[in-house]
Amino acid sequence: MELEEVIDHILNGDGILFLGAGFSRDAVNVEGNNMPDASELSKLLCGELGVKINNNLAKVSNHYLKSSSVSKEELEQRKLNLVTYIQNLYFTREVKGYHKSIINRPWRRIYTTNYDDVVEKSSKDRIKIFNMNTDTNIILKNPGIVHLNGYCRTVTTDSLDNEFKLTQRSYLSDSFLNSSSY
Repeated sequence: MELEEVIDHILNGDGILFLGAGFSRDAVNVEGNNMPDASELSKLLCGELGVKINNNLAKVSNHYLKSSSVSKEELEQRKLNLVTYIQNLYFTREVKGYHKSIINRPWRRIYTTNYDDVVEKSSKDRIKIFNMNTDTNIILKNPGIVHLNGYCRTVTTDSLDNEFKLTQRSYLSDSFLNSSSY
């Protein structure tokens, strides 16, 4: 497919956009910092725990939520702290012009592995938000964004182990296999 043909598909509303961490890189979160990628989030959590830096987010978040050494109440408090931490890191304060320029094309659908709300903040229109638990028929009938790994605005203490892909357990969860969204 030639570049001109790709551009025609995008402008005609036939394009599908897939975003990873690089897209959100220069967006600014509510704390005034750039959006961290998974490796940076892992390092930040290591700092919170006071442990040696490790880039493996699944392992570090498991350690953060390790239930065998803490009471049930403390585990729930840690989960709540983690949800708040994620929201502070991934709620968007400011996007760049190129975010808006890319997002405000007539995409048929946008898929993202990002937790943040950069797409939603960049869109001039209200955008429909889906996740892996959304019925495929609904997704296919509506333009919008599908958050494949979870979404900062809907993360809860209950979703940390399945819908929100953060811990080893959430990645091993069969929620993807049970999803009708793939």
